Amino acid sequence: KDNARVSDRAETGSHISDMARSYTERLAEYIGLRHLSRIDFFLASDGRLIFNEINTFPGFTSTSLYPRLIERAGISPRTLVRMLIDDTLA
Repeated sequence: KDNARVSDRAETGSHISDMARSYTERLAEYIGLRHLSRIDFFLASDGRLIFNEINTFPGFTSTSLYPRLIERAGISPRTLVRMLIDDTLA
């Protein structure tokens, strides 16, 4: 029984991540965002995602969320900065 609940939570978490990614992509395309930005949502207690804000230049401090999210995606801070510079120069 406990394992089923853990599995359900994992599936729900995956579903919410997929939904947030889809909403983010649609919003970014609709608004015409390019390059560096972060789109934030709140997760309501009933599982709905509620759009909060678009941060068009997220911070790069040790407490900033953006670099931590990028690292979690497997991209080092050095690689991220290089990608941003290369993209800007292109």
